[in-house]
Amino acid sequence: MATNRSTRSAYYISTLSVSMILFLLGVIAYTVINVSKASEQLMNDMCITVLIKDGIKKDELKALEKSLLATSGVERLEYTSKEDAAAEFRAFAGEDINVFLDENPLPASFDVHLKDSYDAPVEPEKVAAELKKLKGVGQVLYQKEVLEQVSYNVYKVRIIIASFLLALVVISIILISNTIRMVVHSKRFLIKTMRLVGATDEFIRAPFIRDALYQGLSAGVTALVMLTAVILAIGYFSPNMPLVMEDVKTLGLLYAAIMVTGVVICLSSTAITLRRYLRIDNNSLYIY
Repeated sequence: MATNRSTRSAYYISTLSVSMILFLLGVIAYTVINVSKASEQLMNDMCITVLIKDGIKKDELKALEKSLLATSGVERLEYTSKEDAAAEFRAFAGEDINVFLDENPLPASFDVHLKDSYDAPVEPEKVAAELKKLKGVGQVLYQKEVLEQVSYNVYKVRIIIASFLLALVVISIILISNTIRMVVHSKRFLIKTMRLVGATDEFIRAPFIRDALYQGLSAGVTALVMLTAVILAIGYFSPNMPLVMEDVKTLGLLYAAIMVTGVVICLSSTAITLRRYLRIDNNSLYIY
């Protein structure tokens, strides 16, 4: 009776330990997703302004638009006509530009938003050089130092966070594997007894694999409940913080990844540990 109680206690403690590890992994992954979203938004807000030459025809303008979109590193465009530019001036200055001049001198323009590259920093100088070569382009305006610094910093932050997440995943696998190993170790005498009475490896493995599956599912669900509580708390106390709570698809993938990770690690750790204890000799039963 005491042995059964001790075994159950070890099982519950190990399940809780796995839950906490998965929860921590989920929090870090959620943080990484939000940092990635924020950096993506930051890069999308940065742009290069292309001033269009006066007198350009409609078909030439359409050709220029296609050429701009086809340029490597360009994500999207925002077109501002001469009339729209005049309206923006009016809203900013409070006066119509025609009060000072007989005609509208403001050129039409494209705001060129750059692609957010994950494998390398965006190079705005190279993109600007390509844009200058296009027919119909008058001037290319951008804040070179600001764009390059933002691009480099975003890339650097992503590398650091991705490395940290990878390290945490490795540590989580080691900790969960060790926790599962302790549970199986506590049942080593039961395994040896079953072998002595002629039980096959498959017969011995079955209850352990089933328990590992239940443990992975239970730990995953517990971790998701805690993670959801944290996400809701952040949303409640910091409603203006740009989080991805509204992105159901991303959250669904994160939740699925946590569940799958818990189940896979529990099952694989149990299978690997069982293999050792199915072949253990009597002298090694007392060695961890």
